[in-house]
Amino acid sequence: MKPDNIMVGAFGEVYLLDWGIAVPIGADAAAGGSPDGLGVVGTPNYMAPEQTGHDFGTVTARTDVYLLGATLHECLTGEPRHAGPSLIHLLQSARLSEPVEYGANIPQELAAICNRAMARDPELRFASAEHLRRALADYLSHRTLREFCACSVQQLRQLEADLERGDVPSVDIHRTFGACRLGFREVLRGLPGDKEAQQGLERAMRLMIGFELASENPQAAQLLLAELPGEHPELQARVEALFRRLGAREEELRRLRDVEAAHDLSVGGVPRAVFFLSLGLLISVILAGIGVFHQATGMLPTVMELLVGAAGLLCAGAGSVYLHREKLLANRASKNIILTLFAGVAGVVANRALHHFQGETDVMAMLDRDHMLFAFVLVTLGITVDRRVLVAMPIWTLGLFATHMH
Repeated sequence: MKPDNIMVGAFGEVYLLDWGIAVPIGADAAAGGSPDGLGVVGTPNYMAPEQTGHDFGTVTARTDVYLLGATLHECLTGEPRHAGPSLIHLLQSARLSEPVEYGANIPQELAAICNRAMARDPELRFASAEHLRRALADYLSHRTLREFCACSVQQLRQLEADLERGDVPSVDIHRTFGACRLGFREVLRGLPGDKEAQQGLERAMRLMIGFELASENPQAAQLLLAELPGEHPELQARVEALFRRLGAREEELRRLRDVEAAHDLSVGGVPRAVFFLSLGLLISVILAGIGVFHQATGMLPTVMELLVGAAGLLCAGAGSVYLHREKLLANRASKNIILTLFAGVAGVVANRALHHFQGETDVMAMLDRDHMLFAFVLVTLGITVDRRVLVAMPIWTLGLFATHMH
């Protein structure tokens, strides 16, 4: 059996020619002669070791496997299995039948099939031509997976280059990794023990875990780590450390946001402005009423009456704040402003109580001091904290001016 004796028909049918030295073996040997009586017979360029003499074994079905392997060898390399300047060299090559080192252009799986078919020891060859055919059929089915694996290796190299550059958009990194991982997984689904695919997939996963950690995305890194076979304590430690660091950072940001929200003057700003405007208007009406009362009767309220009025105003204001506490006391800044305002009103009450207990009767002088005290509180708040407080000042001043005019 050799390439010259094989013909392929127009429809792809295969013909094996020249059966001149074919002999039966096994159970059929008695019907057609023994293979041991042929001596050295065959074409030296393709001979199996057992065809070169009785010292190298008996011709069996595994001899046909060798000849098929020699034919495949010539198909792959364009050269016969045995070559040399003389017949002695050819026979020596056949007797040794050392494994062939095929070039990188021959797939490793196919090279392994060819060398196994041409093994020196018949027991190491395929058991029959059918077994060799099955091995070649498996290789052909695996060839697509091999091409897929080669493509995935290219994707892996692209991923390494992109990560090395450092300026490739994240979406492109994820796209390349996705294609790379999918390819290696498909190869491993068809070839579960393929080392190149296993190593490529692990390399890609490790690269992507490192990328996710550098991008401060511990959730994605944790998911990838869970897919990585085996234990990887160093990667797990890095993921956990990132979780802790981001947790501490988030806690600090939350604290800062709480502080910012507590001092945000825009929170409750409109309700506060309305409250101050209403308070200023109420006080102005009271002061104007005092002036009208004085003009009509020639009398002024007593210090005690004004003290009771101020205390009532303080209580009324406190009640109003309580009813609208969700808007007026929305955060710490609002609370501080309202408390400072009530401290000013309380100061007015204290000033009037002091006048009463000291027996002073100059109401206008007392009102002037009230105005100065309350004005100081409003102006201080307006300048240093919230300008909305100043809306009460003009109305307050007009009311006091009206009191003096009367």
